[in-house]
Amino acid sequence: MSKIEGQMDLAQMALQGKRYGEAESLYMEIATQNNSHEAWVGIGLCKLYQLAEGRTMEEVLFCMNKAKKIIPNNEIEIDNQLIFHCETLINTYLLIFDRAIVRQKELRKKAQKGALVAGVSIVAGAHAKSNFGTFAALAGAGTGIGVSVDAITKMNSIYEIQNFILNKCSHISKSLNTNLDHSNPNFIRFNEVLNDKVRKVNNAIEFEKISQRWFMNKVSLIAITFLLWPVGVYGWIMRYKYNKKYNQ
Repeated sequence: MSKIEGQMDLAQMALQGKRYGEAESLYMEIATQNNSHEAWVGIGLCKLYQLAEGRTMEEVLFCMNKAKKIIPNNEIEIDNQLIFHCETLINTYLLIFDRAIVRQKELRKKAQKGALVAGVSIVAGAHAKSNFGTFAALAGAGTGIGVSVDAITKMNSIYEIQNFILNKCSHISKSLNTNLDHSNPNFIRFNEVLNDKVRKVNNAIEFEKISQRWFMNKVSLIAITFLLWPVGVYGWIMRYKYNKKYNQ
């Protein structure tokens, strides 16, 4: 085995092990010595998986274009690799978002129960909010999933995460739309899937906001129905309406 082959194996192991800084350094050393298209693809993927830490799609595409110039006949294969890994990255961001939504619901329920136990009015309890604090509770969401997510775990609200994910999705989409062949079936499928994912993120946030309304707190709604049944009936109608709209 040659020295270059050994370095390539080490770089690939580091990439698969999610040690992106180490992998990027190894790939860069190979690219400097041998100008390998595989090394430039590897550098691009390392940068891609560090978008949350300040890397950009412009850097990623620069590396992919370098690889294409070395072996022009592999352009479609390189594009397909990039599309696959972009989708993997977005899926990982959405996994963290889903866990954040669950965390938000847990905090809201805890606040509502606390308000009721403390004797706070039912309606006030329904509006009680708990923030994420430092988001330390979500740090585990990034463990083992293979993407640099330190920036996300330091965010203080679900809305920060939403804005982050939507901005990254937009950045990735615009970059691919500018640089990739639009007739590529994988690219067409990627755009369709991405649009659906963005819609689901927006719907989840809309429902999260609605969930803070008094009629979405079932315990409070039952109590209100006993005390003021006309208001309670209105609340049950509104609750049914929004649960149906968002398939809850």
